[in-house]
Amino acid sequence: MTDPVDDLEAIRTVVKALEPFGPEDRERIIRWASEKLGMATHAAINVPTKPVEPASRIPAPSDPTPLAATTAKDICSFIATKQPRSDNQLAAVVAYFYHFEAPEAERKDSIGKEELVDAESRTGIDPQGLPRCS
Repeated sequence: MTDPVDDLEAIRTVVKALEPFGPEDRERIIRWASEKLGMATHAAINVPTKPVEPASRIPAPSDPTPLAATTAKDICSFIATKQPRSDNQLAAVVAYFYHFEAPEAERKDSIGKEELVDAESRTGIDPQGLPRCS
C-alpha cells in the first residue's frame, strides 16, 4: 500500500530539491516542470522583501486641498499653466480641461475641432514665448 498524497510533503520535497540552486535556476526548473506537467505558466511575481509604503491618499473632489486653489477656472489659464509644446500636447490639455477641470456645465466627454480652434484662438503667444489669454 502506498501512503496517501500529502500536499505539504510534496512542497517539502520540491523545496528540498531546489535548495541547492540559485533563484534564476529555481525559476527555470519550476517553469520547465510546469510545462512538462502541462500546467499554465505565469509571469514571475516580484514580492518586495519589506513592506511598501502606502501611496499618499488621492483627495476626493469634496476634500479641501491646496491643489484646488491652483486649478484654473478657464481654458486659457489652464493652457498657460500646462504650457503645451506641440499641437498634440495642446489637444491633450484642452481635452483634459473639458473633461476634468471645466465648470460642471461646460464639461464634455470628448472635444472636436471647435473646442481646439476656440482654445487656440483665445491663447496667443507673448514675446517671451509664453501663452497669453485674450
